[in-house]
Amino acid sequence: RDLVEEHGLKFGVERDSWRMIPPRLRSAEVRVIARGEPPLPGEDARIIEHYREGAEHGQAVFMVSEGQLLCEKIPPRRGARGRDVLDNPIEPPPGADFELAAGPGTRLSDDGLKLYAETGGAVSRIKDAWTVVPFSQYFAPGTLPRKVNAEGAVRVTGSVPPGHQIVAAHHVEIIGDVTAASVAAGGALHIHGRIVSCTGTRVQCGGDLHVEGIEKSSVRAGGSIYLGKEARDSDLIAGGGVYGANGNAISIVGGRVAAVRGVEITTLGAQPAAVTTLLLGAPLPLRNRYDHAASEIIALVNKFGAVNNMLLPLHKQLVAKQLPREKAPLYRRLRLARDGLAERIRVARATVAKLKAALAFTARETTAVVKGAAFPGAAVRIGTQRYRVEKRLKNCVFRPAPEGDFLEVSERK
Repeated sequence: RDLVEEHGLKFGVERDSWRMIPPRLRSAEVRVIARGEPPLPGEDARIIEHYREGAEHGQAVFMVSEGQLLCEKIPPRRGARGRDVLDNPIEPPPGADFELAAGPGTRLSDDGLKLYAETGGAVSRIKDAWTVVPFSQYFAPGTLPRKVNAEGAVRVTGSVPPGHQIVAAHHVEIIGDVTAASVAAGGALHIHGRIVSCTGTRVQCGGDLHVEGIEKSSVRAGGSIYLGKEARDSDLIAGGGVYGANGNAISIVGGRVAAVRGVEITTLGAQPAAVTTLLLGAPLPLRNRYDHAASEIIALVNKFGAVNNMLLPLHKQLVAKQLPREKAPLYRRLRLARDGLAERIRVARATVAKLKAALAFTARETTAVVKGAAFPGAAVRIGTQRYRVEKRLKNCVFRPAPEGDFLEVSERK
């Protein structure tokens, strides 16, 4: 009680706490006699994208008209004050704030809270700024030229026939299939149908890819790939992950998936066995560099062994002082070659160790979720750890193990 009065404690005092203090203290003892009330943090500023209202899942092209409200910023909200034990107010930390950025074709309101379209076109986002870009629409095969090179967004009503090429700086939407054709989008790519037989052509985008199905094709997305049904005998490269659109049940049968993040699928592989590989948890260039460095070590070790086998008999002759004079130059060359290979092996192993650590770091939280079945013939690599499916697995999760070369596999909960 004396402490309370002496220090002027007015808030959060536990009046009976002094009773818990023993009369004799044999060591230091900490007792809390008053507790303040921490402030409640405020809400961060956020953006409402009005142009997306009523959009379909995966919709890439959003048409707007002049003067249309695109985005609205909700300012940060102040939190609740706290109080210290002296009954002084404690101001809450402010919510995070940012500026609503206007790109070409848009304008901000005077208060900086609303963003309007200054012209008609398609909405695109470049970094943190919204823009309105020119929009081109074609009807396939009627008005679709063999080559399209657009500075804005493109929509094709119908399927893209073989041999056609579409290049757009922003988003592309195709209301149909893409068969043996090239499509390159700087933004998102939404194909309502399937991608078929696009192995010798280019199908890629800088954002997310939404597609119903992929068959015997090579595709690359800077973001994630969202499938409607199945990818079969195809090569998929994603800067994000691979998932089912709208939570659909999807299958990966044959081919390869290389994704920086994880996958969430229903079926992996097929019966009879279809060779299906998942490479997850790292950008493909980093993984390729690691694989190349690891294979280089094997080649160097083999060369080292061959040189050493040639050097060993000569070295024995040298020790026995029986080495012919004419073989002395060969002995020196082999000795230099062996020492050089030993140094190259040392450097290569150090490089592999660094790359392995980088792969382990990027893949530490990556998982492969298989909601249905994983069939024999499928292989999963997350970082540098691997797992080959030898028998059918049901409802499982592949994840990195704390150590070792093999993944952990557990039942999905």
